[in-house]
Amino acid sequence: MLTNPGQLKKRCTFLEWNSAQDGTDLRDEYKVLFSTWCKLEPTGALTYWFGKVQLDTEVTHRITVRRTERTKPEKLTSQIVVEVDGARFKILRSSDLEGAERFTVLDCALEEPDGS
Repeated sequence: MLTNPGQLKKRCTFLEWNSAQDGTDLRDEYKVLFSTWCKLEPTGALTYWFGKVQLDTEVTHRITVRRTERTKPEKLTSQIVVEVDGARFKILRSSDLEGAERFTVLDCALEEPDGS
């Protein structure tokens, strides 16, 4: 069943992530790309089995956005993060919801604050 656009109730901001040299350290820099409406869902712990080996994944949340030229799955790379309600999410995978080319689904990992 396709997502109802009325479920996109949270504002999210897409940011381009970069590391910059800061003396002997690296510091993260973020540049705002655009904002849009989204649906944010926690996924719970996901565990996959590959043969007899258990593979844990980092996916903590699923973010759904309306598909536009900027939110096509192939345009959302690992250099882009998403902020929702002050929390920052790293994009692990992106795909088209049910192949309908109406919504893009992002499997994301919640980033821990750096403590600074």
